[in-house]
Amino acid sequence: MMLGDATGLPEVCYSVMRPMRKELIKSFLVLAMGLTPQFRAMAETIYSTLDSVNDFDRTRYTPFNFYTSPEIIGTSLAFAFDVPGTSDYELMGVSIAASWDGTKRNAQFALFADAAGLPTAGPLEVVATNPDSLQPFMGGVISLASPGHPILGAGQRYWLVCQPASLDASSPANDFVELWMNSQGIAGLQTSRVSWNSAPWGEWFAPPFAGDSPAFSIEAVAVPEPITSALLVAAASSWLSLHFSTTLRRRGNQC
Repeated sequence: MMLGDATGLPEVCYSVMRPMRKELIKSFLVLAMGLTPQFRAMAETIYSTLDSVNDFDRTRYTPFNFYTSPEIIGTSLAFAFDVPGTSDYELMGVSIAASWDGTKRNAQFALFADAAGLPTAGPLEVVATNPDSLQPFMGGVISLASPGHPILGAGQRYWLVCQPASLDASSPANDFVELWMNSQGIAGLQTSRVSWNSAPWGEWFAPPFAGDSPAFSIEAVAVPEPITSALLVAAASSWLSLHFSTTLRRRGNQC
């Protein structure tokens, strides 16, 4: 008579199931890992002010910068965009037509949520600070990958905020960044601050160039709806169940 263990299965069967369980776990991980790149590969442009060939107007730009006389003053610019109302999206990256001038790069690109028509106090994500892809005048379209992939809510408004990465008295007054424009009739906002470390930014206001926008785009991946996620889990469970049953039948003679 063949002895069993607490599972009620003969010891020989149990020894067969141990490697099967490892195989199934490995198969599930491979399946799950295989699904993720498929969704990531479906990244799409959910907002763009670039032209039809992903280019920009090389005759106009607006700067964000700081100057040292009579005070250290920084300028920050913000531009709104709306997420399509069809789905939540996972941010993959930002592309923007930009360049720098002066003695060094001094730029930070960040994403802010909206609060009653203005950027919130703190960023949802700092996308990039002084990226190597930001080149001297006249630069070009640079692609900045999202480090944290925040979720953007369907139909919600967000702000791309461009500002100096640092303010210090030793930096020349002519260090600044050009954002190359395309005329799209989009509202832009501007604010300033006197000291990076000791004074807050001023109030946002609409600058004279309101109505123009830098040439930029937002790339994101649609987040599966709950029903889609449930179907994926059900499909994976069915596949694993079928695989388990088939494997067990093939090894049944060993029990």
